[in-house]
Amino acid sequence: MHELIILESALFAGLEAVQGPNWAAILQLYGPGGSISEALKDRSQVQLKDKARNLKLFFLKGGHPIPHVLEKVTGRLKGDNDGDTPSRRGKKRRLNETPLRDTQEQTHTYQEGWHPTSGQGQPDFTMTGQNLDPGLQMPQDG
Repeated sequence: MHELIILESALFAGLEAVQGPNWAAILQLYGPGGSISEALKDRSQVQLKDKARNLKLFFLKGGHPIPHVLEKVTGRLKGDNDGDTPSRRGKKRRLNETPLRDTQEQTHTYQEGWHPTSGQGQPDFTMTGQNLDPGLQMPQDG
């Protein structure tokens, strides 16, 4: 229990010192060989991020004010839309709503083998031979 208090205190102090969730900078202060202490020496950046997010959610779920050091940390309650992230609702495109291109452009006849053709600065690879999806079969050297 005492170790948890030290970890949380160092995390809060680190968030305060670097003025936001800069996990690498916090570990420079409190991680292995830290300039202030090594209280967070056994923690990774991801673990610090997760701990800070869980602490923020603890305050939110309890209806408590969020400490100012946790305000920039990611995390919010489900259904809590504060405008930070655009809603994904209604963003999915309906099937066949807008075809990407004409079906004639999508159908190609290929002959066996890859042949680079010269373009304007960028190679243009075309495939010759049977009807194959070039993404499914790699050419064989030989």
